[in-house]
Amino acid sequence: MRERRGAFTFFRFAIAIFLVVPAFGQMGPVHADSKSVEFTLNDSQFGYWLESKLYGFTFKTGSTDIDQRLTCSSWDDPSCSKADQLLGELIMRPCNGSADRGCIEAVAVGNAKSKAPENMKRLKLFAESPSKTVPPYRFLGSSSGTYFDVPGGGGVSIWESDTKDNTGAPKRYMAHVLTRYSYFCGDLKRFVGDFTIAGDRTCAIGTIEFKGSIIPVTLTEKSNSCTFFALQDKCIEPANYSGDERVSLTLRQDKNRTGWLFGRMSDSTFGLTTLDAAFNQVQIEGNVVFVPALKAVVEKSEISRFPKLENFLKTRFNGLNGASTYQQFLDDPRTVIDRQIYDGWEIFDAFEENLKPIKTTASNNGVYTSPATNSILWNFASAVFDGSNLHPCSADKSKLHGLVVTNAPLYSSGPPAFQAGSLDYKVAGAHLNEDGSLFKGQYTFVVRSDTARCYYGFSSAPVEAKVSVVYSAGAEQIATTAVNEKGGFLTLAANGFTFSSPTIRVALTQPKKTLPNTKISITCKKGKKVVKLTVNSTSSAKCPKGYAKI
Repeated sequence: MRERRGAFTFFRFAIAIFLVVPAFGQMGPVHADSKSVEFTLNDSQFGYWLESKLYGFTFKTGSTDIDQRLTCSSWDDPSCSKADQLLGELIMRPCNGSADRGCIEAVAVGNAKSKAPENMKRLKLFAESPSKTVPPYRFLGSSSGTYFDVPGGGGVSIWESDTKDNTGAPKRYMAHVLTRYSYFCGDLKRFVGDFTIAGDRTCAIGTIEFKGSIIPVTLTEKSNSCTFFALQDKCIEPANYSGDERVSLTLRQDKNRTGWLFGRMSDSTFGLTTLDAAFNQVQIEGNVVFVPALKAVVEKSEISRFPKLENFLKTRFNGLNGASTYQQFLDDPRTVIDRQIYDGWEIFDAFEENLKPIKTTASNNGVYTSPATNSILWNFASAVFDGSNLHPCSADKSKLHGLVVTNAPLYSSGPPAFQAGSLDYKVAGAHLNEDGSLFKGQYTFVVRSDTARCYYGFSSAPVEAKVSVVYSAGAEQIATTAVNEKGGFLTLAANGFTFSSPTIRVALTQPKKTLPNTKISITCKKGKKVVKLTVNSTSSAKCPKGYAKI
């Protein structure tokens, strides 16, 4: 790869993107004069890459525009040696023996009603999607003896259970664990990665995304095309969870994967065991959860009925810095306001009273596919968030701190914020389900014990925790809470709370150590009378009234 000086802008993580879509992009029957604004809140970032890929990019001289896109067979492929940047989209393969690394060690499924170890039944590997492989590679660091291991990539894997479905066929599940790496030469000030490569070039390698999910699948007769992939003369097609499953995934993950993971599950556990100098065994377990997709469609002629929404739109479409004016916005047939899942509190607040649960729809943009589901999910991912205001205990990049999971459609982009003596985490969602029943929230925070104690400066002695759900008006709601410490991780949970946008607050305390009651003797005198008394050393050793201590 050649050195390239200039701003790194190939990956931009937008807080909010405003798109004006022509009328023909609308779905369903539309009146000729109908004009609307729409906002959808879902887990759209959990699409599925079906095979590993490695690309090279060159950029136009003096520009951040792509000049060439190259397909590379390996990180040191000579045909990609002139690339300014390499981008690897690597799907984690099943482990092949005890010495294998950067792989899926095990998938297990049990019943959500039991957390007993014997409840979780390990699945056997059934198949791996046909895919080219990207071999692993070790980048040497700029400091002597340092290195960065990039694991190999393959295809998604299918795992089979001894349990049968209602057709008598074995239940099968697809494991999709994707890590995206970027190797870049140039101005590193805006680069996501922070591992500098050895040599006289300004180059670095970094992880820019990590995510995983387990979903049910079926094996069907092959037709014209398969939603996921073809396996000989059959199709692997997506299916739905029933809602009573508990899922466990065990990975042999490189230690460069640090920070925090976020996801969709409940009653979770998280385990971390050192395998060797470069890899950990990571186990993530939890119940599947229902996460409703929400959508708001508001006719532009009705916007004035909703002051929050009107104020939000007038602020955004103000005609400044190239933005449309509010009148131009009103004149456009259909405006879709889109955003990435890790932000959007202001957008949620503006559209909240119009958000309704919807059914998910399938999509395929040629890069990844996202199937229609019943919104019962099990997944996790790292997230891109502004870490400038993180507490030093949360910002430590030397370790994988833990897992934050919830069924809330919108949640904080980073770990719980430590402020005023508590760890606060904000969530938001619709108050009601599609059938009119209350939507009940679920939240689990699994954090390394040493990270949790770091916030408070506590010792290794046991801690106590209070978990509460607080609303904007200051009201506190009673929720089912749980606190557990095991295997070096502290698990805190709150379940059964309602929405719209509460804050889940965790406060830790460490009881003060009490001194033992040791008996001591004192001598007291009153005139010629002398008495000896036995008292507790922890109490105030005083003589009776009228007596002096001698």
